[in-house]
Amino acid sequence: MYYQVTGDSRNSYARLVFLNEIVSGQEIEYIDNLISKENEQPLNFDQEDCYICLLGLKKSVYSGFYGLTTNQYMKIYVQFEQRICGYLKNHGYTGEIYLHLYGDKQIIIIFSRTKTSSLLPLQVAQYAQNCLHLIYCEQFLTDSIYCNQTYFNNEPTNRRQLSTVLKRLIQLSSLNFFYMEPVVVTPAVISKLKKMTNESDIRELKQKITSAVHDGNFSTCKTAMEELLLQRIKHSFDFYLLQDAVHFLKSFYLECCIAYGISMEDNVDRIFDSKCYEKIETYTNGMLLLFEKVICNMNLKGKKYSQLIQKSLRIINTSFHKADVNASYIASQINVSPSYLSSVFNREVEASISQYLTDLRIAKAKKLLEETSLLITDISSSVGYDNKRYFTQVFKQNVGCTPKEYRDTLIK
Repeated sequence: MYYQVTGDSRNSYARLVFLNEIVSGQEIEYIDNLISKENEQPLNFDQEDCYICLLGLKKSVYSGFYGLTTNQYMKIYVQFEQRICGYLKNHGYTGEIYLHLYGDKQIIIIFSRTKTSSLLPLQVAQYAQNCLHLIYCEQFLTDSIYCNQTYFNNEPTNRRQLSTVLKRLIQLSSLNFFYMEPVVVTPAVISKLKKMTNESDIRELKQKITSAVHDGNFSTCKTAMEELLLQRIKHSFDFYLLQDAVHFLKSFYLECCIAYGISMEDNVDRIFDSKCYEKIETYTNGMLLLFEKVICNMNLKGKKYSQLIQKSLRIINTSFHKADVNASYIASQINVSPSYLSSVFNREVEASISQYLTDLRIAKAKKLLEETSLLITDISSSVGYDNKRYFTQVFKQNVGCTPKEYRDTLIK
């Protein structure tokens, strides 16, 4: 099957597997025995003095984003393989080129200089970068969303160290999430681009985002979020710093939805999962769209609650199923007096805490009556009423019929 896929590639399937085994850390003697057994040509590079490149778009991009089939991509690979082989031969280099089957289907080049070569190894990596990127642009890269990037160590290695060096290059390749430009990336390049980030600046930007959302100002929110993600964190190349910022943004988004009664997006977990994106720019755009919707909904509702009321609403929305939730309980959770909380709540929400809580519980009960076959006793306890008779009384006062009558009308 794979013979048909690789088409005019110079590598047989057996050789392709052997080369992959070499960079996966397989014992050298084992690979040499297999090469001899299968009558494969000896490895075409100096096993004590060689270089390794990792390049090419990941399968999740060329297939998942651009929709290329395996056969379509293999035609591109073969075209690139032929050019690289010719280039190495013409400039005094020997080497192997193949697909990394055990990884993201990227391309690996292992090459060595001969005595006749005056070309630097970095120049070979640069040619490979330019060549593949040009082929991509000719075949399918019609936008600037993604690009080819080549990862190169620029230090000679030997065959025994290839698997270790490749692991470093794969780690290096993960940084294209922060920096995706059509260049050769080495550890030295990242060190030069990397900028230290001040924690106080991060805290200040988080506060700006919080204030902007509370004020219903998306323009200010966008500016602060872009500075946080696309300037501070992007140039830090720090995934831990990114995770901390995203944890803050996700928690804040959920709090806003709860506090203002805004429906959360069905795919909210995916939107905040950086692993679902190939670059920080598209990741940022996804979160900006989310916060734009939140601010738009807040402005439509015409309500901008204080921090005190947001905390109160979050407690109510997450604890309404508890029978003992009331003004005193909520006030104790946020360290204010019940009378002060009730006064502020009435002024901002234009309803008492007890009425807001009752409305929420009845709304939840109606949804359960509509969407489930739970017993009314179970529904009563799940929305904070331990006494079924009292629940029925409150439901009838607010809806105009008993829970049973409400469900019966749905059946009819």
